[in-house]
Amino acid sequence: MDTPMTEHNHFTDHRIKQHVSADGFGSWLLQRVHEDGGWDRTFWVRITAADGLLRVTGDFNPIVFAHGPLDPVTCVGWMGDRPVGSPYVSEKASIGSGGRDVISRWSTEDAAEDIREMIAGEAWHREEHDGEPSRSELALREGLELRPDYSDHFGCLLIHREIMDHDGDAWEYVGSIGRRTSHALELAHLAVRRLWSLISEESS
Repeated sequence: MDTPMTEHNHFTDHRIKQHVSADGFGSWLLQRVHEDGGWDRTFWVRITAADGLLRVTGDFNPIVFAHGPLDPVTCVGWMGDRPVGSPYVSEKASIGSGGRDVISRWSTEDAAEDIREMIAGEAWHREEHDGEPSRSELALREGLELRPDYSDHFGCLLIHREIMDHDGDAWEYVGSIGRRTSHALELAHLAVRRLWSLISEESS
């Protein structure tokens, strides 16, 4: 599985350069500070909260978290206080950004890793019960053997189809094989966490 990004990777040194506030609206621009005191535009990020939506834009694809609190600061805390990798974060970003495909990336290497983990689980269950390999285990092994010419979403779909050709009921367990959270979503959430940390420091 992927190692989650950490705040140190990108946002540890970011500070609030600009804050705009109005009734039901808040916007914060985060940037790094140069050693000479100037602002660094590299990897800037703007976080805007209004109408229960938390929009994050910057040097990556925009992400919108939906169905948050109406108060802007509370809305930042609503997402900024969530742990990295939380399914809740992905759920709200999927709703706000236009669906799971928008906040996902696909890799056949990740698909192979997922399949190996699933085969290991099937094998453990089989050994515990002294049984024969299940249809799903055999289908997964066929999927693992496939080497598609594509390494992205289309390649993952070919692997899914190969498994389903050997197990017609496989869609329940193969639909997300090879899917990972997009880097844009990871970065957006880390930026919100950094902003929430800065807001909390200011109010303490």
